[in-house]
Amino acid sequence: MIDLLLTVLPRYTTYSDPPAGVSIINAVAKQAGFKSKTVDFNLIFYKEVFEKNQEVWERIDTWMDRVPG
Repeated sequence: MIDLLLTVLPRYTTYSDPPAGVSIINAVAKQAGFKSKTVDFNLIFYKEVFEKNQEVWERIDTWMDRVPG
């Protein structure tokens, strides 16, 4: 059983490298005796959307540009 599940949720940034903060927190939790796991949903989302359909990814990536103010 996992005591702690750390996640990276979409849409963090253009995916290049996993964020270090979650990995550091995971390591500290394990040192403290917790059973922890990290799931990078941003990576999963990137693989499922960007690699299969870049046009959809671009629309998602720029949707906030259309919000006024």
